[in-house]
Amino acid sequence: MPSSKLPLGTPFRRLKARLDNLLIDHEILRMAYRNFYELSQTVFRSNHPSAAFLAKLQKNMV
Repeated sequence: MPSSKLPLGTPFRRLKARLDNLLIDHEILRMAYRNFYELSQTVFRSNHPSAAFLAKLQKNMV
């Protein structure tokens, strides 16, 4: 399938998805307020994580 037919196949569609994530899905609020708690050594609780937050966790926990 050509990349232009994929949901995020063009720069405009990726930008539109990012803006939707920031504004409609309230990611902008989660950037300011990260609800993240350690419940035990192997279990954590968090609000919906962003890709950047998951990368940060992976870097810091390995």
